[in-house]
Amino acid sequence: MSHVKVTSITAIALLVGLVALPLSGLGQQEEEQFFQGRLVQVDAEELILIVENSDEMRMTFAYNAQTEVEGPETTIQGLAQQTGIEVRVAYLAPPLGQRPLARQIAVVEE
Repeated sequence: MSHVKVTSITAIALLVGLVALPLSGLGQQEEEQFFQGRLVQVDAEELILIVENSDEMRMTFAYNAQTEVEGPETTIQGLAQQTGIEVRVAYLAPPLGQRPLARQIAVVEE
């Protein structure tokens, strides 16, 4: 086999590998992440909530009709009346440039 042919085959194999690499993660289960802190704000118009942890780090989460709420309040509207309570938010890492979507918000009993 000539040197040019071997180089071409190697280049094609490398290109196929680079294209397939992002696709290899499709269908894999994403790991759920958690953030716990004080509920700062619920914005029903923007469908977001803001939570601040003990290190004063704030995270903004999107929520939707499928977001579960656990605790004395079982709705996000009910949580909106209770800013300052401790909550634990379960979410999946979002695509780049998007807010994380809260899958579950649990009121932490103190």
